Amino acid sequence: MALPKEQLESLVERLVAALPRGMPGEFEAEWNREAIARAEAYESGELTAVDAYEALAALRRA
Repeated sequence: MALPKEQLESLVERLVAALPRGMPGEFEAEWNREAIARAEAYESGELTAVDAYEALAALRRA
């Protein structure tokens, strides 16, 4: 599904606005550690990225 850029931007803005605000401190801290670890693993070549459309297609086939 491809949306025009303006509609996609509007959708993203609405989705972000609908997210709950704030996370309990311990969860936020843990998520930050995980995000940093994943970024470092990707940059070092230990972890590879997968295109979102390919990942979703693989899930649908499973």
